[in-house]
Amino acid sequence: LRGLAVNDLERIKQIEEIFGFSLNCVELAKLSTEKSFQVDSQTGVRNYSVDENGFVTGLALDYCPLFLLPDNDLANFSRLVHP
Repeated sequence: LRGLAVNDLERIKQIEEIFGFSLNCVELAKLSTEKSFQVDSQTGVRNYSVDENGFVTGLALDYCPLFLLPDNDLANFSRLVHP
């Protein structure tokens, strides 16, 4: 996900392409609860939230293959308050 400047929503789309599935855009207050799913007996979410300017402010990436992302890629979200 390197190269030219990429905005946060473009970065989310690139992450979805790498993972092979979509992430849900939800309110920050519902980041850890909205659109949950079951894996065996565990509950997980794959959500992100954005502020009014389109900056990603929260990520909840349960059961996601984070190892597929380039090193420190999630650190590129400059307004992340809920990692």
